Amino acid sequence: MEQHQFGHLSLPQPLMRVIDERGYKQPTSIQNKAIPYILDSRNVIVQSATGSGKTLCYLSQILKVVEQGFGVQGLIIVPTKELAKQVYEELQVFTKYHPLNIVMSVGGASYKEHLDEIYKADVIIGTTGRISDFVEQGTFELGRLKTVIMDEADELFLSSQFLRELEFILKQTPKVSQKIVCSATIPKEATQLVKHYIKEPKRIVADSYVNPKKLKQQIYEIEQDQKYSLLVHILKYEPMGLGIVFCNRQDTAEWIYKNLRKDSDFEIELLHGETGEGKRKKILKGFKEQQFDILVTTDIAARGLDVEHISHVFNYTLPKDANKYIHRIGRTARAGATGKVINFVAKSDVESFITILKEHDISPIFKQLPDFEVIEPKKEYAKKKERR
Repeated sequence: MEQHQFGHLSLPQPLMRVIDERGYKQPTSIQNKAIPYILDSRNVIVQSATGSGKTLCYLSQILKVVEQGFGVQGLIIVPTKELAKQVYEELQVFTKYHPLNIVMSVGGASYKEHLDEIYKADVIIGTTGRISDFVEQGTFELGRLKTVIMDEADELFLSSQFLRELEFILKQTPKVSQKIVCSATIPKEATQLVKHYIKEPKRIVADSYVNPKKLKQQIYEIEQDQKYSLLVHILKYEPMGLGIVFCNRQDTAEWIYKNLRKDSDFEIELLHGETGEGKRKKILKGFKEQQFDILVTTDIAARGLDVEHISHVFNYTLPKDANKYIHRIGRTARAGATGKVINFVAKSDVESFITILKEHDISPIFKQLPDFEVIEPKKEYAKKKERR
């Protein structure tokens, strides 16, 4: 089916001006499919690959229905601070010709500093915990809400803590307000929960998770104690832009980070669940500005990280949750760029690998191990922590 140009989607003129300035020529598949339903104020579930343009879908409705100075009319709920910041920055860009008072509120930020801003807010972007706190304390009224967006919805609905807070928020929203649910992966159990809280949502699916022409996925079958040596070899000899090394555990990430700083010529940074807020912001800003080459991290960076020039994603350990794999690999091959995913599969990863193959339509290439130098990394680990 031939794609429509943006002009055929009846987008608000202030948004069209920004689209023209940014040089967007035609909408993506998900934008073609979802925007007409969204602009018709329907409740929708939007499922599409990371980087396929879901954010613009719901921002189009924000610009259509939200007016400055009439209280909070748009609410965007996300699971992480990183995603909140990303959405906030995009909304600032797309409202250039339709000024709105937009407030981002997440855990860790000063509560009092936000009060004056929130009293004047037209749109609030935040995490479930902070928004539910504000609602419970009566900081702002939800009675004027026109549209509620839940981004990365699978995490919101499948985490018991997020779901409790989300349920509390949704109970306070007007029944007539539009509900928009978005994610790259929305498994069956999440869909059932969405339908429990949201009346008659229209499910819209577009774009396969992986474009094999843009994203190459490779598998190396390897012994656990050889993974590190292979990683160093690939980093040394394969041309690449920016790279992310994903680990399941915080202590593994710390161990790799410390050893890579010793064994490679790359600039390396570390990010995990216990990285302080200030340092986290500095690291993410530095990665976007290409101030370093490799980010070693846990699944905390699998969502809400929109960085150009990431050419390689390394799965040092495969996630036990198959959907996390899809979010990890979505950090590369974004917006039409090419990328490569390199998976290290030891015996302990086989079960996770089989689950990923069963649940998602991917066709990785099995690669023969190259001749590589065996490196003896330092053995000491940080205190074991299972946190993200």
